[in-house]
Amino acid sequence: MNWLRKNPFEVISILIGNGDFVDVEKFVEPLKNSGIADMAYIPSSNTTLQYNQWPTLGELILQGKRVIVYMDYKADEARVPYILSEFTYMWETPFSPTDANFPCTIDRPSGMTNDGGKLYMANHNLNAQLSVFGETVLIPDKVNLNRTNAASGYGSLGLAAEQCIGMFFHPFYSVVSLSVTDKGGQPYGLDLPHFYS
Repeated sequence: MNWLRKNPFEVISILIGNGDFVDVEKFVEPLKNSGIADMAYIPSSNTTLQYNQWPTLGELILQGKRVIVYMDYKADEARVPYILSEFTYMWETPFSPTDANFPCTIDRPSGMTNDGGKLYMANHNLNAQLSVFGETVLIPDKVNLNRTNAASGYGSLGLAAEQCIGMFFHPFYSVVSLSVTDKGGQPYGLDLPHFYS
């Protein structure tokens, strides 16, 4: 929260990965105690916002609602209105990608066949497969971080952004999920209007 107070013109999104399916109300106290709950954006209607219906960054800043909180599983906006159900508002490209081409295809939520006008999150965090005791595990591909986080070229964030924007005609990504942001071509310096998580 200190960072947000020191940077009054910044807007961030937080995605709570809730793979353990913890009840949403367990997250209320930490979000309130941190001050995030007071700065969290709550949509003004109960309908799903299309990507072009979201407030602008300027509007969020002027409203003092500079944090957008999503949760992948077990969000319940009727009980905690500032924790938004991720898949109500956005879809994701393939999760834990191992393909450096970073295909811009809908992976989650399952069964979704078109973008439905939702925001989208590009999972741009390359992983490597490793075999351990006969089991395959994924680990972050730190060897290729400079390429993965670069602004252009094969496997880069810049090229993936251009491809997704071209495919879905969205003028922006909603969220780009990176595993490491201090290596490579400083992805936040791309000349594209992105949010990063």
